[in-house]
Amino acid sequence: MTAFVLSDASLMKAVVGELLKTERNGILTKNQTTVELAKAKAEQEASKDLSGTLVKVLESVVAARKGEHPD
Repeated sequence: MTAFVLSDASLMKAVVGELLKTERNGILTKNQTTVELAKAKAEQEASKDLSGTLVKVLESVVAARKGEHPD
């Protein structure tokens, strides 16, 4: 900001050069994650758990209607 306010071309060039060196899109290595990936994985696992529970409930309801006892 100071480089811009002072119209110091050499300082602006140095600042821009440093910004260009900064990696903003880091590459993940093995066992690393992002918040977004962790949330997606947690949601997927919750959906899988819910699906499994729903199947068991429906099996119980069907078995009860047939007069059977579910396992």
